[in-house]
Amino acid sequence: MDIASLLGFLHAAERLKCSERHCSTSSGRRESVAEHSWRLALTAELIRGEFPELDMDRVVEMCLFHDLGEAVTGDIPTFVKTDSDRKVESGAVNSLLSLLGEPERSRAAALFAEMEALETPEAKLYKALDKLEALIQHNEADISEWLPNEYSLQLCYGDAECGFSDFTKRLREAVRLESEEKINAFPKISRKRLKFSQVCDTILTSGSTDISIFMEEIKMALPVALQLYSIRDEVQKDMKAALVKVKEMGYAGVEFAGLYGNSPADIKAMCAEVGLNPISAHVPIDEMVKDPEGTIAAYAEIGCKFIVVPYVIEERRPGGSKFDQTIEDIKNIGAVAKKHGLTLLYHNHDFEFVKIDGTYGLDLIYERVPADLLQTEIDTCWANVGGVDPSAYLLKYTGRAPVVHLKDFSGEKSDDMYELIGIEKKAPTRPSNFEFRPFGFGYQNVPNILDAAVKAGAGWVVVEQDQPSMGKTPLECAAMSRAYLKLLGW
Repeated sequence: MDIASLLGFLHAAERLKCSERHCSTSSGRRESVAEHSWRLALTAELIRGEFPELDMDRVVEMCLFHDLGEAVTGDIPTFVKTDSDRKVESGAVNSLLSLLGEPERSRAAALFAEMEALETPEAKLYKALDKLEALIQHNEADISEWLPNEYSLQLCYGDAECGFSDFTKRLREAVRLESEEKINAFPKISRKRLKFSQVCDTILTSGSTDISIFMEEIKMALPVALQLYSIRDEVQKDMKAALVKVKEMGYAGVEFAGLYGNSPADIKAMCAEVGLNPISAHVPIDEMVKDPEGTIAAYAEIGCKFIVVPYVIEERRPGGSKFDQTIEDIKNIGAVAKKHGLTLLYHNHDFEFVKIDGTYGLDLIYERVPADLLQTEIDTCWANVGGVDPSAYLLKYTGRAPVVHLKDFSGEKSDDMYELIGIEKKAPTRPSNFEFRPFGFGYQNVPNILDAAVKAGAGWVVVEQDQPSMGKTPLECAAMSRAYLKLLGW
């Protein structure tokens, strides 16, 4: 091997020792990328006996090389890494490999190609171990340094990759148990610290020992409802039985997505008997246009306070051929809703975040329809997928955001993602790792979103999960979302 090429490459790779990851070690200092790669390789070496059929030398090589590009780019956490970041990192890898001579350069390039394809069992094992090492390190760090979304990530991150083998499944479960123990021990401590800090701030700023202001502040959690589309099969089988299950999970209200053959009077009676507030309903815009009086009157009879435009077809969207007609239809529906004592809301997806002459399509809707005829129902998942900070966008409509949709996700946006909400009927044209998650178990910054909902003046938050995930049923997913919110005091 050429000595000059070797030294040049090693000098460049030394920067992995200097590049810090966002996680800390047990001593409180930032972990380096090199340390992560070292323990990852150590893990692969130690479990050779579990995988006698694999080329474990190659797995160790993958562990050593996989983060090479971060010598140039630095560490970017997976949950914020974009396709653009990946392209830059890939370019950095190619640049570093160019420092090597042959055959080392071609051999390393083939290794990266194998890792990228994730088709061989060696590549799949390396990827599972990569996720696991990050999880283990977080368990070793002080929990006070965790980012808000890492509480949920510690419980679900890497599940798909660790499904590779029985051993990695068992190791993932053991790490999850460690995470759960750490999380369960922390709230009791953190709440005491939080209360003490808030009480002190109240006393110092007001000059009074009266902490009634503080007591009101900590009661700011909003009531939580469930969008029944999340458990639509259960609702279709037996609406009352489904409502009972929703109440048992701890939800205070429901948002409808169809009546499933039940009369408004019967549904009103069901909700009253079970003890659920029928706060709102998603109703197709064409259904409301066809019979605005009859449709809205039915939901008024149930007791709904809000009625929602849930989705519009492409022609009706901002920039579409029927957008102007949609605006007029929304105005008319809003006026009828107002007459019946309901407020019309608009529920967004990601496509409203395309810009028309520099303005988001969703903003155009709210600019062209007066606030007394249309309020927002910001779907925080679709806002995030659409490329905006859901918390900041929600705050933009403070005073015009009575109901907020809480929805979480994992993976990347796909051209075929509308298959997941039952809109498109064609088969996906390419695989996608995008999936909806129970709220708090995906990429959303939950504390920021909840704080924004309160500050924006919302009266309700509504949990929705279009499709189940993580191997759970729709009912189990709904229960997981509610349990996570309860952990935060909601």
